[in-house]
Amino acid sequence: MTEENIIELKFEKQYVGEEICDVPFHYYSYRIGNIDLITNDNIESKNGGLWYAEILEGNVRFYNFKELKIVIELMELNKIF
Repeated sequence: MTEENIIELKFEKQYVGEEICDVPFHYYSYRIGNIDLITNDNIESKNGGLWYAEILEGNVRFYNFKELKIVIELMELNKIF
């Protein structure tokens, strides 16, 4: 998955600046109900060239844009406010 795919899915960019670590970086997050999706960061993605998103509450990781898009659409459709 690319960073452009993550942006297309409307993930929010999260910045971690120099006040917290030596090398600033960013990652993306998406919240659906009480479930949080989080991506790898831009430093890690440069090493492998790919982005992924994972569900924080479980050991689930998505590398495929189409699969992640389907999951997000289904969860958004069925969330309880």
